[in-house]
Amino acid sequence: MIPLAVILLKLHLTALVAIDGGRLAESRAVSPEIRNLGKLTAYDAGELDRRLRDLAARSRVALADTPKPAQEQFEALRKLQGVEFDREFLKFNYGANETLRKQLAGVRELAIFEPIIGQDAWLSGWCLGHCVPRRQ
Repeated sequence: MIPLAVILLKLHLTALVAIDGGRLAESRAVSPEIRNLGKLTAYDAGELDRRLRDLAARSRVALADTPKPAQEQFEALRKLQGVEFDREFLKFNYGANETLRKQLAGVRELAIFEPIIGQDAWLSGWCLGHCVPRRQ
């Protein structure tokens, strides 16, 4: 079993990457839909990270803010503009979401995540039957 501190750190760092990408899309995307997706991504990942930080504090786990995964991809994204940025942001955002999904799939036996998953509409919808067993 993976230690809780390792899981929290991985989820936290991945959420930070999603926040960074979302904020970048808010300011740089050409399409209003992509700007809105960036805004939603930054908000949702921020809320997830806030709950992760609360859980870490209650569990007495210190979380570092580096090294963030996908830093090379993020730096490449920062250099793009226009429609090319929008297209690459969609790929970047999908990658961050898939990473979170895979990380959460590995913690299905940890009931400690149930409060976080239950408070998050996207996670609770995805995790139903995949992550932490839900109480009826």
